[in-house]
Amino acid sequence: MNKKAQTEKYIVEFVILVVSALVLFGVWKVYESKVLEAATVPQCNLNILFSAGSKLLMAGLSEIPPECQAEYVTVDKGMIDRSKILAQQRIKTYAEDKTSFYTNAKNDFQQDSKSADEWALDYAVAKRLTTCADKVFHGNVDFFSRNANSDRNFCVVCSIMNFADDIPDTVKNRKINTLFSWSQAESLFGKTYYDYTAEGMTIKPDISLLGYFTGMPQAVVYTETKKSFTDKHWGKLLAAGAVASAATLNPIPLWAAAYNAALTNLKADVEVKEIMIIPYESLGSLQCTDLIR
Repeated sequence: MNKKAQTEKYIVEFVILVVSALVLFGVWKVYESKVLEAATVPQCNLNILFSAGSKLLMAGLSEIPPECQAEYVTVDKGMIDRSKILAQQRIKTYAEDKTSFYTNAKNDFQQDSKSADEWALDYAVAKRLTTCADKVFHGNVDFFSRNANSDRNFCVVCSIMNFADDIPDTVKNRKINTLFSWSQAESLFGKTYYDYTAEGMTIKPDISLLGYFTGMPQAVVYTETKKSFTDKHWGKLLAAGAVASAATLNPIPLWAAAYNAALTNLKADVEVKEIMIIPYESLGSLQCTDLIR
């Protein structure tokens, strides 16, 4: 074989090797993405566990992978419109059902455009709650309990929701109180949305704890602490919330008043684990000693 032919042979072999490597790399990336997608929940929990264990030295904040950080969501007209047909179908189901299962939802949602908008909005918010439950309850890692004490309050900001100016007037700048009945009527993984989200909580949320206001950004937050911490650090806040009217649009009373009565009957050493919807500007009111977002 002459030198030219030998050189051409090497070039062909090199090209085949490169192409084979690229094909194998592509196959691996597809496999890797599927594996990581399936493992996102426990992976997030493990990262949060390591962050909590390090005592979050950087000013109380944690550096965790993007897939584990707070989800920033803009709820706009397009998001609501995409769920409108489903909303109308489900509301019709509520109305036609002869059992008592949909009683609360049947009372809250009528067969009109306003209720369809509200149903679609609740659907968007409910998905943020279940995503948070996946992070903190369904990853099989009880990542904060070993550190919880009366001096610390661990918080995870799961989602921050902004409500766009183009959302329908029927749900704009309003306090929405239908998520409670919505979550009891709709199913996820063989459970109601309510049970899927609330099964790990100390205080099972009622209608007041699942209310939210579309006139300002809302945060879906997980908090884990001792009842004694809430007595010490939330006392004035909760007292103010209890006195104020929960019907006002003041962001603190909207959630604080609801928790006041629920926390009162718990013993001081009880561990309080909650997923809550609060105005984002009220996040500081939780007095988080360790904040992951």
